[in-house]
Amino acid sequence: MLKKNLNKILMVVILVSALLSWWSIDRAIMVESASNFWWPFLIFSILAVCLVLFFALERQRLMILAVCFGVTALSLIFVFKAGHLLFVLVGVLLLFKGWVIACGDFDSSLKISFRRNSQRSIFYIIVALSLIVTSQYYFTVRNLPEINLSLDSNKLTNGIIDWSLSKVSPDFSKMKSDQISMDDFLAELYEVISAKQSDNKMNDILSSSASVSESELRQIVVDDWKKQLSQTAGFKIAGDEKVNDVFVALINSRMSKFSVVRGQENSPQLLSFVLALILLLTLLSLGPFLRFFWLYLASMVFWILKKTAIVRVKLEDRLAEIIV
Repeated sequence: MLKKNLNKILMVVILVSALLSWWSIDRAIMVESASNFWWPFLIFSILAVCLVLFFALERQRLMILAVCFGVTALSLIFVFKAGHLLFVLVGVLLLFKGWVIACGDFDSSLKISFRRNSQRSIFYIIVALSLIVTSQYYFTVRNLPEINLSLDSNKLTNGIIDWSLSKVSPDFSKMKSDQISMDDFLAELYEVISAKQSDNKMNDILSSSASVSESELRQIVVDDWKKQLSQTAGFKIAGDEKVNDVFVALINSRMSKFSVVRGQENSPQLLSFVLALILLLTLLSLGPFLRFFWLYLASMVFWILKKTAIVRVKLEDRLAEIIV
């Protein structure tokens, strides 16, 4: 009786957490600055742990099919597209396959080890959820009026740009990119390049400009670089601008070519596909960590259920055929 009630509770929790999971994905896409990592991770963790437990406890095929379909079909509330429906059906098959494998592993084991017996089934759960997340993302982003890929300078300042500057020169390792002017940066870059190319192009320039001092030559090269950067960035670079601002403008000028508006040929579909593929590969690369973490949580819950006698594990005699 307790086990039946537990299965009913798990069904409710699974369906509610599935609805919240797909809602969190939709909110992360549609609401600007709402893509908090921890909320979707928490909800998906609850969903995955409950699915692992449900697959281990439930043996009614129709009940499992109903839950698998409910988990994936709830995503259609947010994206009702024929292509997404196809991924939903694939997700149902993967989840059902995970249950079949879980049944086989648990029923064929002489000694129940929840973590070991759930190792293979959780793989299908992770793949199914990853496909649904990717599909929902793709079909949602594809229909947005604009895909904005502009970068926030504050996020870049403490990240990639600062790290890159430290590699250019040790003098920049203790400084932030919003503290370095373009003149200082290009002058230091000139010194680094001239030191590394003493036998190549820089020597040719020096020999052909014997009447020009090294400082004057450096200024000529820096001015030429600023001119080229100005053409790329779309505004004139005087030299007193901060490196961070210029780099962000340069990156955004390139990214703006991929910012697409609805109705412009096939660019939205292509970009959406690329972004969705990156998302899928990212989720699958997290698979080993998710499998370990979710199995650990599910094993803890199963241990508590055994200790409280809600779930019982008993020994039974089995007759089996052997070859003699």
